[in-house]
Order: sequence, then structure tokens, then C-alpha cells
Amino acid sequence: MKDVLRELSFLSLKLQSRTCNMVTSYAEVSRTMAVLKALKSAGGGKSTRRLVDIETSHTFKGVPLTDGRPGINAGQFITAIMDYLDRRACIRSPLLEDLQKLYKTNWPSADSDELILYGEESVIRLAKRLCLPIRPVVEAFRTYKIESGKPQPELVKLLAAAETYPGSTAECERGFSAMNEMVWDKRNRLNVDTLSSTMFIKLNGVSVAKFDPFPYVQSWLAAGYRLSTSWITGPKPCEQSNTHQNLVEKLCVG
Repeated sequence: MKDVLRELSFLSLKLQSRTCNMVTSYAEVSRTMAVLKALKSAGGGKSTRRLVDIETSHTFKGVPLTDGRPGINAGQFITAIMDYLDRRACIRSPLLEDLQKLYKTNWPSADSDELILYGEESVIRLAKRLCLPIRPVVEAFRTYKIESGKPQPELVKLLAAAETYPGSTAECERGFSAMNEMVWDKRNRLNVDTLSSTMFIKLNGVSVAKFDPFPYVQSWLAAGYRLSTSWITGPKPCEQSNTHQNLVEKLCVG
């Protein structure tokens, strides 16, 4: 069981990654199913083999063991997990099938006649969905398949948009967690625009270690605001207005 739970744990971390999109998530699930199938055929992994040694010697690190309740059937457990993953992987949407055509790993061989026209119908549907010019995208996709170099600008937009389709709801959960950290019982007067901007920075901004506050502090002070260590609150009075007031006082005195 430990071997299976370890693979499911790694799969969960991969699906929660921000770089995991719809296509890569399907590939990760399929790869994990293949690993589980191999574990079932081999009779388990290293943890299972260690358990077999314990059952043979009836000792664990020198401590004698006694028989207890019967454990879980390893083969049936792996089969149940594989059936569940297979039901999830079989939910293939037309969008997923179109997106898979963009990846080189799914293309026919380079010397095949099918390569030149492969995936064009999917590219046309994706271009319509994303409001991109159809003919330039199709031509760029043909060039990309034949030359295998960098994609042309018309195709770059399509490939970048394809990466934005998430493979799980992990990013939504991160948004809910960030919102719960910002708005709570004693901090509930933020308006919608402020909360939206703060959440955008929290989810998409750079980390604190990479943030350089110096230019923003300079612009803050240049705008007339005071330092955080100042005893006087509020913005500084305008120097131009002070000079004008002093000139008026001198003329009046004169």
C-alpha cells in the first residue's frame, strides 16, 4: 500500500503545479496508471518486498512480531485505484483532443505523409475558439511541423493560450486561500477592486525575495509623502506654495 500511496502523492503534487495544464495532467495520470500496472505485475515495490521479508522472519528491527488481523489484498487494492484513475482519464473532452494535437509527442513520424495535414482541423477549431486568424495559424502550424524550429508569431499565440487551460482546480483553491487570508472578521472593509488587485499581486506577483522596493520608495517620496519613521503624518506641504506665500508676506511688509 505504501508504494501505491507514494505514487499517488507524487501525482497529486504534479497536478497541483502551476505548469500543469490540461494535456500534461492527462499524461501524468496515464503515466501513473502504467506505473501502478507495473507494480501489480511485479508484486509490489520496495516497501512490499520489505513487508514480505518481515512476514518470513516475523521480526522488525530485531523485535519479534505476532500475527494480527489480515491485511489488505495488495492486488485488489491496486486494481481499485487503477479503475478509479481509468474512469477519470476516460473523460476526454473534444477540447483535450484538440490540444493534444499541438504537442510533438503525439505527431506521426517525420517521414509520414500524414504529418503535413495532421491536426489541422483541431487547429482550426482552436483558432476559432480563441478568436485568432485561421489561415495564418494553419500555415504557421504546417511550417512548425515540417521545419521543427521555433513557431512563428501566429502560432505562438495559440500555443501560449493552450497552456492556460488548467489541468486541475488547484489554482482556484489557491485563490480562495489567499482571499481568506486577506478578508477575515476584523478586516472586512476592503472593497471589491482593492481585494481583486491585492489577490492578483498575491497570486501572480513576484516573491518578496525578488521584489526591489527602492524605485517605488523614491517615487513615493518624490510625490511629497513622508517616511514611515516621520513623527508628522500626511503629505508634505508644497514647496512652491510656501515660496509664493513668503513672497507675498515680504511684499506686504515692504
